[in-house]
Amino acid sequence: MAQQLFTSMKLSKVFTPGWLLAGLLLLAFAVRIIGAVHTPPAPYWEEVALGYDAYSLLLTGADHQGNAWPIVAFPSFGDFKPSGYFYALLPSIAVFGLSTFAVRLPALLASSAITFFVYLWARDLTNNRWIGLTSALLWAVQPWGWWLGRIGFEVNLATFFLISGSYLFWKGMALFSDSRLNTKRLTQRFFLLVLPATGLLAASMYTYHGARALAPLFAFFVAAMHVQNRPRLWAYSLITALLAIGLISPILLASRSPVVQQRIAETSIFSDPAPVKTANRYREIAGNTLISRVVFHRNFFRAEQLLANYASHLSPAFLFTQGDKNPRHSSQFLGLLYPWEALTIVWGIIGLWSLSRWRLSFLAGLTLLSPVAAMFTHATPHALRAFPLAIWLAIFSGIGLVYMSQWGIKCAKPLLKGRNASRLLTPIIGSMVLAIIMGSASIFAFYQWQNYPVRYSHEWQYGYEELISKMRAYQKPEENLFVSREYGRPSMYVLFYEKVDPKTVQAASPTLPKDQRELLAFKEWSFFDGQKHETGLHAASPRNTPSDATIIDTVTLLNGEIIWNLYR
Repeated sequence: MAQQLFTSMKLSKVFTPGWLLAGLLLLAFAVRIIGAVHTPPAPYWEEVALGYDAYSLLLTGADHQGNAWPIVAFPSFGDFKPSGYFYALLPSIAVFGLSTFAVRLPALLASSAITFFVYLWARDLTNNRWIGLTSALLWAVQPWGWWLGRIGFEVNLATFFLISGSYLFWKGMALFSDSRLNTKRLTQRFFLLVLPATGLLAASMYTYHGARALAPLFAFFVAAMHVQNRPRLWAYSLITALLAIGLISPILLASRSPVVQQRIAETSIFSDPAPVKTANRYREIAGNTLISRVVFHRNFFRAEQLLANYASHLSPAFLFTQGDKNPRHSSQFLGLLYPWEALTIVWGIIGLWSLSRWRLSFLAGLTLLSPVAAMFTHATPHALRAFPLAIWLAIFSGIGLVYMSQWGIKCAKPLLKGRNASRLLTPIIGSMVLAIIMGSASIFAFYQWQNYPVRYSHEWQYGYEELISKMRAYQKPEENLFVSREYGRPSMYVLFYEKVDPKTVQAASPTLPKDQRELLAFKEWSFFDGQKHETGLHAASPRNTPSDATIIDTVTLLNGEIIWNLYR
């Protein structure tokens, strides 16, 4: 259909698939980078932590706490963030300095580059480059990938590694179905694809916690779909597995240390006592008999919780209407996908079924694996932890759009007489489809750039930059500065916006007061809970401002609400 569209409009010589793909990459990059510093309206504290530790690493070879070149994770606030994104920030900060733009740049580049691999996956799964282009267009402008791709979330880079590595691994495995290759050429081509694939999959595990589960699952699934009736592939797969184990050995060796376990302990549902309490209550009602202890075992209730968590990521409300309840993870205006994609995804499943049941099984398997890591955590459904799901749904939606358009042309042909029915209908229906996609994207863009920052600036710790600037302007010589901690991580924002020399922080860090590795004081700055009754310049919310305080100035959110009072 798409090919007929460009032929009928005499554009095929100018807009070749290669040029169209380049245009889609540019589109994906443009919608992510335009206004990226102002929408979201401020860096979230995790972005600030990533940026300052990378800045410290660039200048001193260690994070701000003095840890030299961490391999597995940076301690950060005690949540041990995987190291990959920190290292990706080094060239960005070296060029653009310590800034919000520099922190977000690797994420938006990775999210834009995913467009290319969406095209490759869709094209090769369907043997149709126009389905590939349609899927790539959807990824470029879908709310899920578009919005998260503007933010310095590590999951963007991890998903790029995961999707590109899985694709190369799949292409390497698929070589064994080519009977034209002799053993030598097969081996050369296999390792030419699989070696970088293994490196990319390993890199994803060093970049985001969820990828440490998904990368092995994706690799195992791809291998399992190909090793059947191919004895030689077992040996090649074993060699690849040994290489992978070597690459991730630092993670494996640290698997029982806080570097890996701390984040698991914080987010895992297995730390939730609710299933145990429920099981005990049911047993008590049943008389605590032997049968009741078996029937009402805590693991049955945990399994129920796991299934509910998993299913929540595939629910229509999460995907098409409400999105993630966390305003930082979705717009709160649309779902993670456009509402009409509920139809195109179903149509895509049917279309791929008619094309190849094996390919449907393969794509469906990758889709169904994507929420696995997220289902073991609290706060589900979670747009970040299930982020790879967006890739496969974009492909299903792209397949559905193309097949739906072809069906529309077929149904409309009898209404038109003459030989030029297809030539007339193809550009009309193609233009309608493009108008729906870009119209939806325009509505979403208008909301995100105009409404979202005003409605949700409080979710992004907006105001810290203005606050720090004003406190410096009002500060008297040698005056102490006190900032309330009620809006989260003020010390890191001071380090970030003032570009404090990391060497001074590293030198003072062992003796500074901390709360979960967060500084409570540094030089003239102090960060407190509640109210502080000491001489100096203070900043606190209206509810924590003493009634007898003389307010010097205020800092407001974008909606006009006062968030900070400055007083002495």
